[in-house]
Amino acid sequence: GGKTFNVGGALLHRLVPCRRAGEGVPSDGLHAQRLAAAGEALLEALGSREVSWQPAAAPIALVGLRSKTYGPRYPHFDDVGVDHGKTHCFQALCVEGREGHLTSAVAALQVHVGDPGDPETLRWVNSGQHNYLEVLVQRPDFTPCFQNETFKLTREDWLILCWFDTQPDGPKVVNFDLEVAAMLHFGVRDRRQLHHPLPPFVCQCLFFHDLRLSELEESPIDPALVMDIVWKVCGEEILLEAFEMEDALIPAGQRHWRLIFASVASALDERMAYASYQAVRRAAAENSMYRHVDTLSIINVPEMENFIGYWNGVLLENAMQRTGFMYGYYLEDKNYDEGTRAIMEGIYEPSQEMVGEIAEPLTDDQEMSRVNRIAEALGLECIGWVFTSLPLEDDLLLSPEEVLRIARLQNEHSTDAHFTRYVLSKFVTCAVRPDPANNGAPSVNPFMVSEQACAMLRDGILSSAPSERRACLVREAKPDELIPDFVVEGRSDKKIATDFFIVRVNDTAPKKHQRMFTHADFPRENRPTHPQRREDLKKYFNKIPKSEPSWSRFADFHLLLYIAKEIDVDTAVAIAECVRDRKDIPEGVTFMFNELTQ
Repeated sequence: GGKTFNVGGALLHRLVPCRRAGEGVPSDGLHAQRLAAAGEALLEALGSREVSWQPAAAPIALVGLRSKTYGPRYPHFDDVGVDHGKTHCFQALCVEGREGHLTSAVAALQVHVGDPGDPETLRWVNSGQHNYLEVLVQRPDFTPCFQNETFKLTREDWLILCWFDTQPDGPKVVNFDLEVAAMLHFGVRDRRQLHHPLPPFVCQCLFFHDLRLSELEESPIDPALVMDIVWKVCGEEILLEAFEMEDALIPAGQRHWRLIFASVASALDERMAYASYQAVRRAAAENSMYRHVDTLSIINVPEMENFIGYWNGVLLENAMQRTGFMYGYYLEDKNYDEGTRAIMEGIYEPSQEMVGEIAEPLTDDQEMSRVNRIAEALGLECIGWVFTSLPLEDDLLLSPEEVLRIARLQNEHSTDAHFTRYVLSKFVTCAVRPDPANNGAPSVNPFMVSEQACAMLRDGILSSAPSERRACLVREAKPDELIPDFVVEGRSDKKIATDFFIVRVNDTAPKKHQRMFTHADFPRENRPTHPQRREDLKKYFNKIPKSEPSWSRFADFHLLLYIAKEIDVDTAVAIAECVRDRKDIPEGVTFMFNELTQ
């Protein structure tokens, strides 16, 4: 104990004796006792023993700033959005509110901070609406760890002790922050120490980290949300201060927050401080309205039934598989906090071929751009893909090849259009396989894979092998590379079970079909056994009742794709917009199709 050591002039720790188990435990009872004692001392100094304390609202000077800054100047509200009037440390008295009278009372209380009545440690601040009496309090002695020239360590703070409105002299309500009063009364220099019975360590270590977030013009960052995340993740035990940095050197489009860590009653080293900082970064990304998709809602049930029926009734007997891209949109999933629900409205079946045991879309599919244009006119986007396969052995959910394929597609359908610039994907995979537990009937199982799987595939370190059917493989490092070990069940392993990477997605179907497309009858594109023909138009429109609204008669995803391919893209876009808005098709368009289907 008592030793010091220096590492390159940058890091200085002081070793101190450890406390015995059970000592130094935070106590709300002790905190309340100290506030009560400080309140009694104030009453005695003010000569107002017959007056009782009443709850007070937070000063206006703190309410606005609390959402931007966390630190010694401000009481520790439980949440940025709470009713600050219920914060227990704010109390009010109906007393003679003359500034000189209050200053004298505070000077009598101020026995541990400077000389009593020292004008250098007391000051009055007038905000126009209120008068504030502030007291200068020295911060605890800290060892700044990893200090550099850009970091200026704050040694003292002006804390608001009391305030009242600027009405004429006379009896009035004076509000006090009893935590500041208790700090003066007990010689405590950190609000957090009011909960602890023992004095702080001889020399606490201080760490700081900068949180950097990117900001888009159309999606500004809410600083109150950032501060709320920081407070909830770190808590007051290790977080001393947090504030947004105002620096001309910060790049445009970025905002920086400085986090300062110092434990009030326990040892804090650089690893613990860094772990807290990383936890804040992860929470900021999670609270950036990003998460994996929680639910896939197949709202167009006939569309999925047609896809599965073609595979099950035509292709499966020849051991052929099928794949398709799902189009729809995203909604909030109110079953989860910040939940996301993907809504499937249509399936586009691209040109494809069998590669081994799976169906692969052709890489040079010329129709995708046209399909995406029609989908955009409908207000839809590609939300995922669906594929069929034979049952996997040993109740395996995904094979190693499927995990890699899903990770590749999630990487290809990812975006950084978020204020954190975190690259994310909401691309859902839907696996269709015969279910042995249901007499071999096809079952639908939606999945995603983890961000770790996507990153490992992106960096070229994750692969599969025909001899390994249950696990993905981590390749060996090349001579000039360093690949970290992956710990599986407590030991380093180059084989990682596919279940480790799987993110399960719920699947639902509506009891009542309120889908965008009122029909799902037009023949599908790119089916080799059932190619589309011009006479399909006549068969389709002859089947649809003419009493339906004109937009409803065209409300078939594959009909619109066929019109875009065989007739005219602009005509298909115009019809798609009418389907989207539920409005009549222009007469010229309906006349043209009446002539085509005669």
